Amino acid sequence: MPLIFGNTQKGNTYGIEVAAIWQMLDWWRWDANYSWLNSDINEANQTRQIAISPEHRMSLRGVLSPREDVDFDFWLRYVDANLAITEFGNIPIQSYVTLDMRLAWRPCKKLELSLVGQNLLQDHRLEYRQE
Repeated sequence: MPLIFGNTQKGNTYGIEVAAIWQMLDWWRWDANYSWLNSDINEANQTRQIAISPEHRMSLRGVLSPREDVDFDFWLRYVDANLAITEFGNIPIQSYVTLDMRLAWRPCKKLELSLVGQNLLQDHRLEYRQE
């Protein structure tokens, strides 16, 4: 019995990404990013919008090195809502904002001690759904 598998989808994606780095002082740097992605997928002659990736993403990162042996950085990110398309239906993925922070100290040249906090604004979230 022959089994024929096929992908009848065709589509286009287009978008833009902008990034900027501002070295405010010798010891203080800012990184900012924004990206926008649009997806148009055609399946069986019907065009529909599906989110294969979040439409909007933004991030702001600050890196401070007030002393030669100390670093402090933080990373604030926003990710737009999305849909996970599965064989069981569409699963909504909510937009989220997250914050990571790091404080590092180098007491000697070959040793760094770091205190790191990740996902500081919420204890859990759905980011993607495995197919």
